[in-house]
Amino acid sequence: FGMGPGIAYTMGHSWEKAGLVNGGMIGLTFAVIGFLIAYVAGITLVNRGIRRGETALIKGKDSLNRDIRTGIVKENSPGVAGFLTLSPEAIEPMAFQVGLIGSIYLLTYLFIRGITLMMESGGLVEFSDTLWSFHFIIGLLIAVGIRKILDLTKKSYVIDKGLMNRASGVSVDYLITGSVAAISITVIGQYWMPILVMSGIAAFTTFLIIRWASKRAFDDYYFERFIGIFGEMTGTINSGLVLIRITDPEFETPAAEDLAYGGGIALFLGFPLLILLNLPIVFFNNSITGYWIAFGGMIVYLFILMAVWRLIGYIKPLKK
Repeated sequence: FGMGPGIAYTMGHSWEKAGLVNGGMIGLTFAVIGFLIAYVAGITLVNRGIRRGETALIKGKDSLNRDIRTGIVKENSPGVAGFLTLSPEAIEPMAFQVGLIGSIYLLTYLFIRGITLMMESGGLVEFSDTLWSFHFIIGLLIAVGIRKILDLTKKSYVIDKGLMNRASGVSVDYLITGSVAAISITVIGQYWMPILVMSGIAAFTTFLIIRWASKRAFDDYYFERFIGIFGEMTGTINSGLVLIRITDPEFETPAAEDLAYGGGIALFLGFPLLILLNLPIVFFNNSITGYWIAFGGMIVYLFILMAVWRLIGYIKPLKK
């Protein structure tokens, strides 16, 4: 599921060349199931966490206001969508925010395009196809870099957080809707049993691993961090932020910010997996031997990460 339909479709589509019929559609199907798990299972876990007192800021369901529980804002207490940081007579403020987002996407496209051209010239076409699935993480890093530049030049006031959040919300809603609409019923009917079995196993193991690691890795705001990572690893980073917002409405904890920066770190840690995932197709002509070697490589990489995390104190024994 991890990180949404972009990765799922791109990787599935690239594997169609190796014989995975309708790979892109299968990837989208997994992504949509991931969204369902992120929100349905995520909300269930949030309710369970609140009841068991695991949340740091929300003490019982009574602490949740009516707007959060019903999803409808009462007429006498509407929120503020955003503020005008530019004069509408000069430029429409919302158009500027959208244009800024578009500029980030353009820079991301040019950057990845340049990298893929170099990879293709080196004979790594399969790897270059998969690299596009990481475009949103690269875009996030570029966005953070531009924000830092604006902060240093004292021009960051032109960005309005409220309007950016609204633009992000609209994009995510259309992303989910588009992913659902793009699914082929024929493909689902053909592969429904393996898709359901794999989704069930993936959802359960994702929950167990993230919960196990979160309890040992974080000294503060464990539940907020756990639910955010669970949302991201079954849906997208926005799914994680939505779940965090239920337990931390004003983003008072560092959970949301850490989740965003964690996506950038995941890019670098994910590159070895990028190589391993394409190993059977690129170097072993899609043979079963290549898949076993790739699987073994993932196990070895997991143990290396666990050893490094233990060495730097990231994974600590569970406190009694």
